[in-house]
Amino acid sequence: MILNRYDIRVTIIGQSVFAVRIGRKGNEVDWRRPEVEKHYQQFQLPRALEEKLLTIMTHFKMVYSAIDLIETPDGDFVFLEINPVGEWAWLELELGMNISEKLIDELL
Repeated sequence: MILNRYDIRVTIIGQSVFAVRIGRKGNEVDWRRPEVEKHYQQFQLPRALEEKLLTIMTHFKMVYSAIDLIETPDGDFVFLEINPVGEWAWLELELGMNISEKLIDELL
Protein backbone atom coordinates (compact mmCIF):
# COMPACT_ATOMS: atom_id res chain seq x y z
CA MET A 1 0.00 0.00 0.00
CA ILE A 2 1.23 3.49 -0.88
CA LEU A 3 0.53 6.15 1.73
CA ASN A 4 -1.00 9.18 0.06
CA ARG A 5 -0.77 12.78 1.23
CA TYR A 6 -1.98 14.27 -2.07
CA ASP A 7 -2.99 13.18 -5.52
CA ILE A 8 -1.28 15.18 -8.26
CA ARG A 9 -2.75 15.74 -11.73
CA VAL A 10 -0.19 16.98 -14.23
CA THR A 11 -1.31 18.27 -17.61
CA ILE A 12 1.47 18.65 -20.16
CA ILE A 13 1.10 20.48 -23.46
CA GLY A 14 4.30 20.72 -25.46
CA GLN A 15 6.85 21.93 -22.92
CA SER A 16 4.25 23.53 -20.60
CA VAL A 17 3.55 21.72 -17.34
CA PHE A 18 0.44 22.40 -15.26
CA ALA A 19 0.42 20.58 -11.91
CA VAL A 20 -2.40 20.49 -9.35
CA ARG A 21 -2.44 19.02 -5.86
CA ILE A 22 -5.73 17.38 -4.99
CA GLY A 23 -6.52 17.08 -1.32
CA ARG A 24 -9.55 15.35 0.12
CA LYS A 25 -11.27 14.96 3.45
CA GLY A 26 -11.38 11.60 5.10
CA ASN A 27 -9.84 8.37 3.93
CA GLU A 28 -11.49 8.11 0.53
CA VAL A 29 -9.26 6.34 -1.94
CA ASP A 30 -10.82 7.68 -5.14
CA TRP A 31 -11.02 11.48 -5.16
CA ARG A 32 -12.91 11.37 -8.49
CA ARG A 33 -16.15 10.29 -6.85
CA PRO A 34 -18.55 13.28 -6.85
CA GLU A 35 -19.48 12.93 -3.17
CA VAL A 36 -15.86 13.19 -2.01
CA GLU A 37 -15.08 16.64 -0.62
CA LYS A 38 -11.88 17.84 -2.26
CA HIS A 39 -9.81 20.95 -2.79
CA TYR A 40 -7.40 21.89 -5.56
CA GLN A 41 -4.17 23.87 -5.42
CA GLN A 42 -1.76 24.82 -8.19
CA PHE A 43 1.57 23.20 -7.48
CA GLN A 44 5.14 23.47 -8.73
CA LEU A 45 6.68 20.07 -9.29
CA PRO A 46 10.36 19.62 -8.49
CA ARG A 47 12.35 20.47 -11.63
CA ALA A 48 13.93 17.00 -11.83
CA LEU A 49 10.47 15.39 -11.85
CA GLU A 50 9.23 17.82 -14.53
CA GLU A 51 12.23 16.90 -16.68
CA LYS A 52 11.50 13.17 -16.28
CA LEU A 53 7.87 13.67 -17.27
CA LEU A 54 8.90 15.72 -20.31
CA THR A 55 11.36 12.96 -21.26
CA ILE A 56 8.49 10.44 -21.17
CA MET A 57 6.47 12.74 -23.42
CA THR A 58 9.35 12.97 -25.90
CA HIS A 59 9.96 9.23 -25.82
CA PHE A 60 6.34 8.48 -26.71
CA LYS A 61 6.14 11.43 -29.16
CA MET A 62 3.24 12.96 -27.23
CA VAL A 63 2.23 16.61 -27.44
CA TYR A 64 -0.48 16.36 -24.78
CA SER A 65 -1.07 14.14 -21.77
CA ALA A 66 -2.62 14.00 -18.33
CA ILE A 67 -0.42 12.29 -15.76
CA ASP A 68 -1.52 11.08 -12.34
CA LEU A 69 0.92 10.90 -9.44
CA ILE A 70 0.71 10.37 -5.70
CA GLU A 71 2.68 12.50 -3.27
CA THR A 72 3.55 10.45 -0.19
CA PRO A 73 3.71 11.87 3.35
CA ASP A 74 7.52 11.87 2.97
CA GLY A 75 7.30 14.09 -0.12
CA ASP A 76 8.16 11.35 -2.61
CA PHE A 77 6.25 11.05 -5.88
CA VAL A 78 4.81 7.83 -7.27
CA PHE A 79 3.88 7.62 -10.96
CA LEU A 80 0.43 6.08 -11.56
CA GLU A 81 -0.41 6.61 -15.21
CA ILE A 82 -0.12 8.72 -18.33
CA ASN A 83 -3.28 9.34 -20.31
CA PRO A 84 -3.04 10.74 -23.87
CA VAL A 85 -6.68 11.87 -23.76
CA GLY A 86 -7.07 12.81 -20.07
CA GLU A 87 -9.46 15.52 -18.98
CA TRP A 88 -8.30 19.01 -18.04
CA ALA A 89 -11.22 21.46 -18.38
CA TRP A 90 -12.27 21.04 -14.75
CA LEU A 91 -8.88 22.40 -13.69
CA GLU A 92 -9.55 25.61 -15.60
CA LEU A 93 -12.94 25.90 -13.91
CA GLU A 94 -11.59 25.19 -10.42
CA LEU A 95 -8.36 27.21 -10.55
CA GLY A 96 -8.56 29.53 -13.55
CA MET A 97 -5.61 27.80 -15.19
CA ASN A 98 -5.37 28.70 -18.87
CA ILE A 99 -4.77 25.24 -20.25
CA SER A 100 -7.11 25.68 -23.21
CA GLU A 101 -5.14 28.67 -24.54
CA LYS A 102 -1.90 26.67 -24.35
CA LEU A 103 -3.55 23.75 -26.14
CA ILE A 104 -4.85 26.03 -28.92
CA ASP A 105 -1.41 27.63 -29.30
CA GLU A 106 0.20 24.20 -29.56
CA LEU A 107 -2.28 23.01 -32.19
CA LEU A 108 -1.87 26.15 -34.30
